[in-house]
Amino acid sequence: SILCSGALPLSHFLDADYDYLGAPWDPRQAWCAKLRSPTSCCCNSGLSLVNTPRMGVVLQRMTAEPIADDNRWSKKYNDMYLLLKHEQNESAGLRLPNREQAQLFAVETYWDGHAVPFGLHKPWRANFFADASAPAPNIGNMSKLTLLGQMCPEIKLLCSSARASSTSDDPELGPPSKIFMKQFC
Repeated sequence: SILCSGALPLSHFLDADYDYLGAPWDPRQAWCAKLRSPTSCCCNSGLSLVNTPRMGVVLQRMTAEPIADDNRWSKKYNDMYLLLKHEQNESAGLRLPNREQAQLFAVETYWDGHAVPFGLHKPWRANFFADASAPAPNIGNMSKLTLLGQMCPEIKLLCSSARASSTSDDPELGPPSKIFMKQFC
């Protein structure tokens, strides 16, 4: 993960009333389809902020109801587990940002191209590249990936991480990281 110059200051996010903040996922991510509302598929923990006192209270309010056995993601990743537990326990009061607010903080697989994010976490993920070749809004034929590189020139600092992902057999990591490396590294 890296931070982008020219973004909103950290204080903007610290002053917001969220218990947990991270990059939103593209609603087309396979695991997001398991949610009642895939468009509220947020927040990745790779670059995140947690209000720890509030999170302790929220977690105590959540029931110990198990997650369905067919949800392999929530058994491996803390962020996905938390979101699924949130859906089971909406009354626990976990305060999450909407997708538009979350993308101002961090970008991984979803970004609309309108603002410089505070940071990036693995922006080469496959679902991001599904949109990356399409023109970005209001800028002609430039791709979202090119625009992201212009808005956050620090993106090049992720080349060593992309290089490590490029050998992955995971189709969401290996091939897209090679595209990323070709453009930025």
